Amino acid sequence: MRPSRHPLFAALISVLLLLTLVAPATAAPPADADELAHDSWIVTLSADANPRADAAGFARAAGGMVGHVYTHALNGFQFRGSAQAAATLERNPRVASVQADSPLELTETLPFGIERVRAYGLGGTTGAYQAGFRGNGARIAACWLARRSGVAFPRLRVGERVLSARVEGDEIEVDLGPAEVGRPEVLEIEGERLEFVPVSIGNPHAVFRREPTRDELLRLGPLVERHERFPARTNVQLVRVDGPGELTVGVWERGAGETLSSGSSAAAAAAAAQAHGWSDCPISVRLPGGTVTVDVRENRVVLSGPVAEIARGETV
Repeated sequence: MRPSRHPLFAALISVLLLLTLVAPATAAPPADADELAHDSWIVTLSADANPRADAAGFARAAGGMVGHVYTHALNGFQFRGSAQAAATLERNPRVASVQADSPLELTETLPFGIERVRAYGLGGTTGAYQAGFRGNGARIAACWLARRSGVAFPRLRVGERVLSARVEGDEIEVDLGPAEVGRPEVLEIEGERLEFVPVSIGNPHAVFRREPTRDELLRLGPLVERHERFPARTNVQLVRVDGPGELTVGVWERGAGETLSSGSSAAAAAAAAQAHGWSDCPISVRLPGGTVTVDVRENRVVLSGPVAEIARGETV
């Protein structure tokens, strides 16, 4: 299958290699990442680096090894190593990003043709950070299922939600279900009062209308995630309204950290923008890893964007 001409979310990569699914994750491991024993990472290299020539040396220098090399969907490789090794690798000036690789799995067929999708967090299904819900993962699961079975409208159970999808070529649309958008609240962070909008789309989000610079995301993300307001922690979005139907979003993922792509975070940001009059739908949501479209239809959030298969393999 041809690679997508759209920017791919880097966090979507290893799923299609394993015939399981990838979800977005960190470009900088959290302080307590060692306890999670995570060992698989997606590495994006700078434009002047060649993954075929450079990946093995970069991986060895960081204390790990290469799992796969990518040359089509992204310029990079899969890195196998500890969180400390991943942090060392990220300091390489020719490495653009390092993201934890957390798969999804199609586990069983339920009545009425519904496929159950299991989401793995950084600590696994029983680890410290269970994934719970994956927006981009649901799109990839729908794409893989449609291509395997020929069904153009697959249905998936992710966590407690049954999702309906529509597959048309490389474009995958998934109805994520209802969004619960709350009224604005205020958090006090390091003596600063910050307004945010709480959103739930099967998982918790704190949406801030704020310039999504990387420095600000790295500063606020861990402080908001672990704030006492969120006993189960939260995902964090910094949102800039660029114009009618256009948002730019920075994402800090609960239990993972800075994230280049997140379907549920894109959906949460768009739902908050629509509910509070920042923008009308449909909304083009730009994240560092790519762009998706989010529409809110009768309070149901619909996420759409491209998916490209880059390889096939088998686990043993």
